Amino acid sequence: MHISIRIAMSFELLFGFIIVNALIFVAVCYFINALAFKLSFFVLFVLAFYSAFKRFSALAPLVLGFCLGLAPIAASVLIIDEIHIYSVILCLGVMFWTAGFDLLYALQDMEYDKKAGLYSIPAKFPMRPLIFGRLAQRGLSLSMSSSIKRFTAIAKFRALTAAIMPKITAFAKVGVPSKPISAAN
Repeated sequence: MHISIRIAMSFELLFGFIIVNALIFVAVCYFINALAFKLSFFVLFVLAFYSAFKRFSALAPLVLGFCLGLAPIAASVLIIDEIHIYSVILCLGVMFWTAGFDLLYALQDMEYDKKAGLYSIPAKFPMRPLIFGRLAQRGLSLSMSSSIKRFTAIAKFRALTAAIMPKITAFAKVGVPSKPISAAN
């Protein structure tokens, strides 16, 4: 037996929910430290801006990656009350990593994005999905690995670099399979 639960919210209730949670976020940041409080407004703006970004730019995967990449910066602000270069480099790594897999997911939505007039990269620059997937995955994996190399070099984690970089580089070289994977495989 399948049970479906549908919750209907009015626009006013939804908007009120968003405002209350934004105020809670800002209040919590106020009690963390002054820098967290000052940056809380920027973070809220970026998170809110992402939702509409695909409607006028093809760079939405990078904005999504940046939103997730804010986590290392937030940790730096929380722990040492400053934005350290380590956290910025990790932010870039997370941004490219997320953009890479978001582009691969965007291939599934290419037809819908074209019909809806959205500016996703696959819809804006149509090419064969497998070729596009390989190019996007390789380019963004290399950008991510470059960020991780820079982070580990600055943070003096040379043993970590030696351990993980061959795996990341191998993944970037192998990339997306050349044949579509079927359910039977």
